[in-house]
Amino acid sequence: MTNNCGRCKHWQGSKECGDCYRVIGSLQPKLFLCYNQIDEDTREYFKVPFDPHDVKYWIYNERFMTLYPITLALSIKSGIRRVSVREEDMKYDQHGAERVAVVKLHYFQTNKDYVCNQWEEK
Repeated sequence: MTNNCGRCKHWQGSKECGDCYRVIGSLQPKLFLCYNQIDEDTREYFKVPFDPHDVKYWIYNERFMTLYPITLALSIKSGIRRVSVREEDMKYDQHGAERVAVVKLHYFQTNKDYVCNQWEEK
């Protein structure tokens, strides 16, 4: 059995392409080393599924912000379709203050035959 997107329970596709919130982990495994320090004893590590809206929680993480643009570039080389949109979302400053702003989001889309190591059976 082939572990492709068309058989993955997480794939949000139809006939041709669909959003995949897991493929980012295959494109850039080093992202799993990124973490946000919640308090003195608690770290929140990067994990999949990763919704494009979640970038706002990582914007002040230096390692993530180094790896994420590389991941966007890798997606094109890997045959993954990247859809960029602008929409309103919450935005946080370095002190945690929030506001609504227009942000650019990047969605990764795969076709049903794409194979990655984040696959899970339906």
